[in-house]
Amino acid sequence: MVLYAGFKEMNLNIFSPGKAVAAAFEKPNVTLALGLVLAAAIAWLAQVFLILKQVSVELAVSGIASSFVSFIVFVLIIFALCFILNRKVLKGKFSGLLSALALLQIIWIAVYIISIISFFSVFPANVAAELGNVKGDVFAAAIQVDQILNANIDSINIPLFYAFEAITALIWLFGFYIACISVKKATDSGAIAAILVSLVAFIIIALLGI
Repeated sequence: MVLYAGFKEMNLNIFSPGKAVAAAFEKPNVTLALGLVLAAAIAWLAQVFLILKQVSVELAVSGIASSFVSFIVFVLIIFALCFILNRKVLKGKFSGLLSALALLQIIWIAVYIISIISFFSVFPANVAAELGNVKGDVFAAAIQVDQILNANIDSINIPLFYAFEAITALIWLFGFYIACISVKKATDSGAIAAILVSLVAFIIIALLGI
């Protein structure tokens, strides 16, 4: 019931990011925000399953848990930086900030969908099958992937690959913009300060590997 109410209160139309973020602060809904995190985690698992043709219970559980941990840590980092920037206006805005940043999960879902489409569009069926069978740790897998790509370079649609990369980069940039206007809304700060806070937060998350 709370989740259904959240759909009516929060504006999930990220094509109007300013209105969506404003609605998140005006009528925050933590349940819906966490629901978006779960939806993004499921989209990631779908991507893994479609590419690898299998998903273990351990991977599913760890993937979902990691999604929630990453999101909460990201929100806490943003909140801490916002507190440093302007703690006077931040009081009582944690749930609003959390709800606004949850809109980024819609961005990640879009990235996963683009990744699935690009994987099966850029690589022919035989190469996609070989890539899907790659096993081992990160370094071993990277070596195998590099060998497969080099051996099949002539059959890979390189222009389409870069087109999908460009689309993905634009989607990530749009996600960064949503983070910036969320920070701006939470702190009543200027655009430059919001950009710096968001940039630092993304860098910290990248360095933490989550």
